[in-house]
Amino acid sequence: MNHKIHSGMIEVAAGWISVEKELPKKNGYYIVYCTMPNEPGLVHYHKDTGWQNGFYDDRVTHWAVIVPPACR
Repeated sequence: MNHKIHSGMIEVAAGWISVEKELPKKNGYYIVYCTMPNEPGLVHYHKDTGWQNGFYDDRVTHWAVIVPPACR
């Protein structure tokens, strides 16, 4: 996934979903983008309690589904 930081704003590439627009419908691990430390991370989400990492929970701005590798 590509992401860019430009003048303090995130230019979001295709595949990233804003948490203001939508949250995951299923429990599981997702790639997230956080305002601090301004980088992606891997965090578990639970539909009843939210993001399951104390460091990221209120800093997640965007998330994306983890796409499994293609099988040969």
